[in-house]
Amino acid sequence: MQNTTDSPPKTSLLSEKLPLILKISFTGFLLYSLWSLFVEKKQSIPSLHEVLIQLSTEEAMPLFTCMLLLLVVNWGLEAKKWQVLASPIEALSFTKAYQGVLVGLCLGFVTPANMGDFAGKIWWLQNKNKLESIGAILIGNGIQFVVTLLFTTLALARFMYQKQLNTFPFLLLLCLLSLTLVLAFWLYQKRNILSKLTQRWIFLAPYEGYIKVIEAVDTHLVKQVAFWSILRYLTFTVQFLLVLFIFQVNLSWLDLSMLIALILGVKTIVPTLNFLSDLGTREFSALYFFSFYSVNNTAILTATFVVWLVNILVPVLVGGVLVLGRRGASV
Repeated sequence: MQNTTDSPPKTSLLSEKLPLILKISFTGFLLYSLWSLFVEKKQSIPSLHEVLIQLSTEEAMPLFTCMLLLLVVNWGLEAKKWQVLASPIEALSFTKAYQGVLVGLCLGFVTPANMGDFAGKIWWLQNKNKLESIGAILIGNGIQFVVTLLFTTLALARFMYQKQLNTFPFLLLLCLLSLTLVLAFWLYQKRNILSKLTQRWIFLAPYEGYIKVIEAVDTHLVKQVAFWSILRYLTFTVQFLLVLFIFQVNLSWLDLSMLIALILGVKTIVPTLNFLSDLGTREFSALYFFSFYSVNNTAILTATFVVWLVNILVPVLVGGVLVLGRRGASV
């Protein structure tokens, strides 16, 4: 007699446990990556205990508190950018946009070329809008890149004038940065030619959907995103300034702002070799540019470490909590 009782599929148990297994694996890899990088980078500074003591002094505490508050503002401005960029595709609340930014930061921390940033930002969008939103993210990244490039170019021109650096490498770099800015503005004005390029060059055909989003963006939206991008850039600059003041880097705020712009420019333009973080690039560029001034290298390295610790490590951990707490979502 045939047994009519249906036995549960053998794969059901695995399919039920798979999200949990993935989340545990993700948590382990994230914590291991953070700890490894933290241990590696803190070797370039004095003992962590000394750093914490210096941050908690009566003089430093107000500045450090302000820097922590600006952390919320910094990533809040990035969330506002994403909310504005997503608005033509789908209405997105500021809270969900903020969560998307933090999740993207977390996933981008453990993926090559910051690919996880895309996944995090589109996490809360409707499925039909996910691919289309990639074009919007590219627009936001492009505008932030141009803003950074503009400040870097101005900072480099002032740095060269101040230090009388008229050598060929510096002149060539300044010319290349200026030409890149001109090209970026020209491409924005002529963005309607992108579709023609997809028709002419077959290898661009898969990106036609993203290109249409870029072409359809209106000037008002670009101005909004540019405004929030500039505010975010200035917010980060103020954060870096506060930390440099805490560690008594005795230069004028104008010179420090110039050097911060150069450090950010190198971090943005030069591809990082370490996919887990760009701290090594920041350390190298900070030591190079500050070497033109009489400052304490240890103070520079410590300030760079603290900026990374607050601005990247803390949001990554918060983003990780959001990833793990997301119901029905797998990593």
